[in-house]
Amino acid sequence: MRHAFCFGVATDAASATDPVSLETVYKTVYKKLLTFLYKHPHCFFSWAFGGVELELYAKSHPEFIKLLSELVDRGQLELLGGGYYAPVLPLLLPVDRAGQIELLTTLQRKLVGRRPRGVGLSPNIWDPLLIDSYKSCVMDFAQLDVSLFPMHLSRFSPLILEHTGKTVAALPVHPELAPRSESPESYIARLIQAYPQNNSPDMVAVCAVPPCDMLPLLETNWLERFCAALPEEIALTVPSRFLKEAESFIPAYIPPEVSYAGASQGNMQDYMQAHPCVQNVYSRMMHVSCMVNQCRGDKARKKAAREKLWEAQTGGAYLAVGAETNSDFQADAYRNCIQAEKLVREASGFSASALAFDFDSDGHTEYAYQLDAFNAFITKKGGSVFELDVFKALFNYCGDSLRLFVDCLQPVGTRTFGGETVLSRSLFTEVSFKRVKKEIRLQKTALYGTDSQCVLLKKNFSAFETGVQVQYILKNLSPAPLCAVFASSSSLLLPLGKGKQCKTEVVVEQQKLSLNTAKLFNAESGVATVRITDAADSASFVFVPNEEAGFAFKPLPAGQHTYAVGGTFFWEVALEPDREMEKTITLTILSPRKGEKET
Repeated sequence: MRHAFCFGVATDAASATDPVSLETVYKTVYKKLLTFLYKHPHCFFSWAFGGVELELYAKSHPEFIKLLSELVDRGQLELLGGGYYAPVLPLLLPVDRAGQIELLTTLQRKLVGRRPRGVGLSPNIWDPLLIDSYKSCVMDFAQLDVSLFPMHLSRFSPLILEHTGKTVAALPVHPELAPRSESPESYIARLIQAYPQNNSPDMVAVCAVPPCDMLPLLETNWLERFCAALPEEIALTVPSRFLKEAESFIPAYIPPEVSYAGASQGNMQDYMQAHPCVQNVYSRMMHVSCMVNQCRGDKARKKAAREKLWEAQTGGAYLAVGAETNSDFQADAYRNCIQAEKLVREASGFSASALAFDFDSDGHTEYAYQLDAFNAFITKKGGSVFELDVFKALFNYCGDSLRLFVDCLQPVGTRTFGGETVLSRSLFTEVSFKRVKKEIRLQKTALYGTDSQCVLLKKNFSAFETGVQVQYILKNLSPAPLCAVFASSSSLLLPLGKGKQCKTEVVVEQQKLSLNTAKLFNAESGVATVRITDAADSASFVFVPNEEAGFAFKPLPAGQHTYAVGGTFFWEVALEPDREMEKTITLTILSPRKGEKET
């Protein structure tokens, strides 16, 4: 009984977008692999490229594409399809799913003269809804990680999956069958032992090796010795040929599921809930997706906006081992979302507005200030700004789950601020929302301190052409005097400019100081202005309290190409029962010009 074995390369197309790293992979691995395949016509292989990767090679190495095309014509090599930007397909609207798949399909057909018949990217993510999109794009099969297969099914049988009367085949990908530090003969023995020892027909296993693991197989002639030592019971083939010859499939249902190195959750929705920064970028992408699909106007700009939206859907922003570390991918996703929104505005006309809607699908209303120069999104959780998009910079300065105007009450003498407090984690209630005046009034009653003193905090937001203002009204509702420190913290994610960090200046006791942004700074009082300018000089953020305050500054961890800072204004508060105090912070967003003198 012969068992089919499909060997291939598993490129990390979700994060393979850097031209330098792609060029390195080409020179060290891909060039050698294609040379080997060309010399060994009986070694069959499958390959899944992302669109960015394939198009870059088409421009810089046309000989590579010519050789790919020849191997495809031989039937020795099969190129697999998927989304052009290697997106997490279950997260997309059907129109974007189909668009991304067709974009990669068109590119492959243009370059090698043949369209893909199956999907090979993201084999560890599944949703039955994908079947409709696959069939509409004429895809016959999908490669799925075997861990997604229900336990009662054979782990080596091809499945047939159905949804609304449409079907696709599913081939099992076995990561555990990747070659280890073993001889080809030992590996083949392990393969034979892994297949079921029965007479079941049409057994198949797919093994896709990442480029870093493929290199030693080529340099040590392991792959050549493997092909030469293959026994008759193992048939090396490509997926399409196996499916054409297969006689039996097992009808099955696979529920929505993700089997990913950085995910302990069973499906993408649970995964996003466990990683707020992923949920935030997903919500932003879906918001822009709706804007693009509803756009009525300039068709050329709408098309360009959709292309930027697809770039924003690159999988690296939504799946990364330790989602809190992938801020660089997410910064790119936000940048493309902002560009797409900018094009939609140009295509359909734009007027400044204030909106109230459930932005992140959590059942609570969020608010959006959409102005010519920036967007500011406000959540009821803590009554804070959780996204700040500056159009000139094409950057979300609240990326990586940072927030502006996060409040806390702490004991007198406290100078260390941060972490969740009763106010920052509380859900504020809406008092009023005035769309035309762009005013949002929120409030929250909370218990403070060991004595559980009742306090009322009102937060009133208003927007103007170049910024946002927040007014605080803190009232003591308890029968005892309230003695505490009231603080308002704001954290910003900033892009690095050619290795530079941001510039931070404060005015203390009428003296301007330049801060070392890599060190802590604390002023007990007298701070009238704080100005933070990103390294690229694309945007400056000027915070001005209505009364001089204390100020604490600290650097925060961020990504490889970003830098984060946090600043806190604080005041000591002494309120008698039923008394209140009022503080205001105005944030002005400026776009510095070259040669502009600091004031």
